[in-house]
Amino acid sequence: MNNPVPKRLTSQLSIPVTCLLLLFQFLIPRQGKAQCFRGWNTDTSALRTRNIIFTTPVAKNSTINGLAIGFQPNTWHEARLLNINGISISASPIDPFIAVLYLSTSLPDKFGDDDFNSRHSYPAIDMSKETYNGLIVGSFSPRVKCNGVNIAAVMNYAKTMNGLSVAGLFNHHYSFKGVLVAGIRNKTTKGKGLQIGLLNRCQEGKLVQIGLLNRIGKRTIPFINFQF
Repeated sequence: MNNPVPKRLTSQLSIPVTCLLLLFQFLIPRQGKAQCFRGWNTDTSALRTRNIIFTTPVAKNSTINGLAIGFQPNTWHEARLLNINGISISASPIDPFIAVLYLSTSLPDKFGDDDFNSRHSYPAIDMSKETYNGLIVGSFSPRVKCNGVNIAAVMNYAKTMNGLSVAGLFNHHYSFKGVLVAGIRNKTTKGKGLQIGLLNRCQEGKLVQIGLLNRIGKRTIPFINFQF
């Protein structure tokens, strides 16, 4: 007689596993703001204005004025553009798994060409037109221009950060003006202001760094580094 338990378990697990896979499809922060499902058409229409409150991610090009709340302040499906003016609050059940993924890929690789883990590559300029103004709170911030206060439990990946950014693990920007605080590493190409973290790296700029190891250009100094 066959044991029916494995079949029941398989049936019970199929729904949550499918849901998790779908969540991975559009909740993993996309560095280049690319589409999740490339078979779908790209939205080329004008930005739709959403006032007071709206959910994220968005499936159509949108500007949210007010409160953006959801799994992640990002685009998916056909959308390619999202602007936020106000407050964004986001969280998803797979955030801890993504955090582990970023930690595993953050180890220095002197032979790699990825600006995230390479010792010699820095974030490249990004011509994205998306802008988030105000207070952004969540686990991740996508590759956009941020003006204001950004609090990310794992990583702030904004291409440009103007204001205050506090990240649990990483701040990773092409340029910043203001203050960056990270649990592990701040890495920027251009900077003006203050970096505080275990590891701080900036290719050029006028800034102060406070951390275990600090690098500006080709100079690496422990504890405190600065250039004006």
